[in-house]
Amino acid sequence: MRVIKKLNNCVALCIDKDHNELIAVGTGIGFGKIPYELKDLSIIQRTYYNVDQKYFQLLQCIDYDVIDVATKIVDYAKRRIPYELSSNVIFSLADHIQFALQRHQQGYMMNFMLTDDLKQLYKKECDIGAYALIIIQKQLKATLPDDEKYAIALHFINYETTNTKGQKADHKILDDITQIIESEFHIEIDKDGFNYARFITHIRYLMKRIVEKETLKTENSILYEEMVANFPKTNACVQKLCTYLEKKMNCQLESEEILYLMLHVNRLCMREGKSV
Repeated sequence: MRVIKKLNNCVALCIDKDHNELIAVGTGIGFGKIPYELKDLSIIQRTYYNVDQKYFQLLQCIDYDVIDVATKIVDYAKRRIPYELSSNVIFSLADHIQFALQRHQQGYMMNFMLTDDLKQLYKKECDIGAYALIIIQKQLKATLPDDEKYAIALHFINYETTNTKGQKADHKILDDITQIIESEFHIEIDKDGFNYARFITHIRYLMKRIVEKETLKTENSILYEEMVANFPKTNACVQKLCTYLEKKMNCQLESEEILYLMLHVNRLCMREGKSV
């Protein structure tokens, strides 16, 4: 195996005997003059193939122990969820864990607002998040807030949504919904931000209810009327979203679902700094 680039002292970019590029993890693999032929393969503890280049720079800043924990969490996840996971999810998760540890050390608490929706929609992923907190505490000696398990669950949820074949049609609908909102409010939404991730999770929840013919049971008719009266721009946007969804998903949205849409479109746009 040929080591061609040091990422940190324990992580390096390598080429195997079949000329495939991989990330190798092992004690001291990043030492020595690069490039070099690695003769003692016994020092390699983990190998990762098909890693996106965008993670190369990231790996220079992530502790080996955190990568090891993220790998064990993903190994656990692979036994519990029906879709395949690539090496990339390991490194995005490792980045999240390292940042969560930094926040924890600084005493910064993040209030996660999606717990009820995630518990209903993604029980397996939430269970993985709970396991993650256990192994983080055991190996990294850090007790993260309980809400952190939902943030970890989102890594697997988002990976499923963007990478599994069965989700491609849903992904197109989500893209179209986003474009309608951007057009109506003349904004460019930060697709990598937490606000958007939260919004998309709520829209997936709505789509799941439509497919399963479930309806929200609320007593919010007064709130609906107030929203329509007080937020005419939001109402106009949501009416377009309803027309689109009803045509695309062959459904009829009731006032409870329209209110649900209005609340989340409103919050998204306000968090994006747009007057509604």
